[in-house]
Amino acid sequence: MAAPLKPIITRDDIERVHARTALDAVQRLRGDVLISRSAPSSILLNKHLHPVVFLNDQYYGAIDELRQIPSAEIEEIRILSGPDAVQKFGSQFGGGVIQIISRVS
Repeated sequence: MAAPLKPIITRDDIERVHARTALDAVQRLRGDVLISRSAPSSILLNKHLHPVVFLNDQYYGAIDELRQIPSAEIEEIRILSGPDAVQKFGSQFGGGVIQIISRVS
């Protein structure tokens, strides 16, 4: 049986795979979240094909924005499924969220 996928990528994980950007880290450690798929169908949820990116608790943009975030500035990356993203950030985020938590300077 395969180990369950972790919902959090830690600072240690990022350093272990020598990621340069948030996208590097996600691709190397949780590439499954970058695969196109439809969110559960509902009149209350938008049907995103990919999760969106939040920097701390603020909307940051589409998945491509992960390229703009240097790994040195990341404390952890949280992967939120559609239902978890809706509960935390609202119904428009039914495709999920990749939440980047910044390092404290």
